Amino acid sequence: MLQPCIAKKHINHMQQELKIISLFRKDSVLGLKKVHELYADKMMFIAKRYISDDQIAEEMVSDTFLTVFQKWQQYDENKGTAFLSWMSKICINRCLMELRKKKIYTEQISDIHENIIFEISDQFSYQHIVDSIQALGHPYNTIFFLHEVDGFNHHEIGEMLGIPVGTSKSWLHRAKMRLRETLINLV
Repeated sequence: MLQPCIAKKHINHMQQELKIISLFRKDSVLGLKKVHELYADKMMFIAKRYISDDQIAEEMVSDTFLTVFQKWQQYDENKGTAFLSWMSKICINRCLMELRKKKIYTEQISDIHENIIFEISDQFSYQHIVDSIQALGHPYNTIFFLHEVDGFNHHEIGEMLGIPVGTSKSWLHRAKMRLRETLINLV
């Protein structure tokens, strides 16, 4: 059960998203303007997790808003997916297409079935941890963000990146091991 303050935020967020959809139905240009006003920073934050170059990340965000403008009718609020989640997935997919276009995901790695427990100590700042994850480089930082931050499973990641499930698992394993080594060396 949701706590009262969380439930109120959730309800307010849902009402805001319904207003956005209603605005899109009346005037798609005004709808896009409102969506951009509300979500531009969030989309940039998402894009920067996958694309380290600021200019390219901005292009991915622009492409995201263009796609939202072109396909907003495909969003179905009755499916239970929040508009922001739908839009976030568009942004992530756009970033992944850009990475794929640059042929970053060509490495084949054998399947590793180890379960790794990974804990991040309270002694590191949020920004330090994000910087350490970014420093892993592709494809490891991408897999880490997709699985650990955005909550995609290995099957979904495999489909998005065009890689086998085992490769996704392997890359996540390696990402966690490298991140662990980086953080341990800083202590």
